[in-house]
Amino acid sequence: MDKVSRRRLNKDIRILRVGFIVYAVFALHANLSYYVFSGILAQDIEPVGLLILFCCLGYLVARRFFQNQTDLITIEHELETARQIQSFILPREMAKIKGLEIAARYVPMATMAGDFYDF
Repeated sequence: MDKVSRRRLNKDIRILRVGFIVYAVFALHANLSYYVFSGILAQDIEPVGLLILFCCLGYLVARRFFQNQTDLITIEHELETARQIQSFILPREMAKIKGLEIAARYVPMATMAGDFYDF
């Protein structure tokens, strides 16, 4: 795992921890205030903590989605560049030998092929 991936993962883990800690504090407050203050000062703020946790999770999902899309676009661009380079190095004309007819057909299986031919 490279440094950039580790930094992304560490940031994701920090965001997730913050969400869980906020939810835990709000849930703990809601439960303890019910028993300690017998409902006098008890406010139901646990759903707010849960909302914050869901927002953190939603942020992580959106961030990962957009990062994956960016990585995919980068890979597609690199493959297109490699395909163009490969097509430029293929021979443009067939070898001409008197009395012999040579034909070739190049059909890559995917965006780019690993085969090469020359005359």
